[in-house]
Amino acid sequence: MLTLLKKISAFLFLCALTGTSAQAQQKQNSMAHFLAVTGFDQTVVSLKLNVMHAPHVFGMQRSRLQADWLAVVEVIFDETDMLKRLEAKLANSLTENSQLFAVEFYGSDLGRRIADAESKALDPFQSDDQNAKATAMFFDGRPDRRSKLHDLKTVTETLAHSFQVFTLVQTSFLKAAKVAGVQNDVYDTEKLETFATSDLSTFTISLTERALVQAAGTYRAFSDDDLDIYLAALQDKNMREAYRLVNEVLIHLLIDRLNAVAKELSKLKKAQKT
Repeated sequence: MLTLLKKISAFLFLCALTGTSAQAQQKQNSMAHFLAVTGFDQTVVSLKLNVMHAPHVFGMQRSRLQADWLAVVEVIFDETDMLKRLEAKLANSLTENSQLFAVEFYGSDLGRRIADAESKALDPFQSDDQNAKATAMFFDGRPDRRSKLHDLKTVTETLAHSFQVFTLVQTSFLKAAKVAGVQNDVYDTEKLETFATSDLSTFTISLTERALVQAAGTYRAFSDDDLDIYLAALQDKNMREAYRLVNEVLIHLLIDRLNAVAKELSKLKKAQKT
């Protein structure tokens, strides 16, 4: 009798584990759908582009450090792996109401068109020609349109385009440069440290203006009425929560991946010395 009870208990425990595992997988699959419909999955791609672009900011193209940096970033910032990490984190924090609200809006005709336009615009390093065209559309003498774009960018500012990401990525690159012992007339680490820690208010304003210019290009095909509907959806508490949590998870993910890049670069440097 005791043996039978043990077997039944073990069976019930196994069923509970299986059910929990299936439920967790279902939640992660649901998050994958959420990220795909909203276009948040493309933010991972944009983050990687930001990190890979770091050597260009300080004129380090075609350098050994750039080659090492790109090789390590390509592995550490694997998009499939990052998406899985993002899905797992959001599955434990995003409420069902926020998830459903965001999926419902971005799953609509207007939402799909907006998500598609925003995904295409996620490359943070558009050509000068693209930016020039966007600038021309932005400064078209329509203060009402400018105001709408400003409101949209205030709500939808994604981590991939934020000043916080810029400083995190460049600081990480500066540390990598120090480890590599890079210092010459073109690239002086002390000057770069001064740049990284100085008052960057002017630069922040420049990034903000750039974001508005890009928004003019992103939403050029949408009417004022379309933007009003979009802004109303973005201001809903459920959508605000979705954006807040996605950005919160992404910043932790970025910091974790940049730390991993630093460790791998340190190992690579030691191996190159031997």
